[in-house]
Amino acid sequence: MPQQFAAVRGSERDVDPYDRVEELKAHRQECVEDQHRPGDAEPDEVTRIAAVYTARLKELEAAEPRPES
Repeated sequence: MPQQFAAVRGSERDVDPYDRVEELKAHRQECVEDQHRPGDAEPDEVTRIAAVYTARLKELEAAEPRPES
């Protein structure tokens, strides 16, 4: 876990903390809004939401450190 944190922190060193907080808040707000959309969303909007979260999952999986063997 410390290696994960170090990798994330290393990639964020050049980012202004205020900008990073604002970015995270914006992403969170998008997630909250997306949670309410599928029930009344048009099919193309559901497809868009699914594509966004599929891409994000792939990013997270790619950034996850592999176990050392």
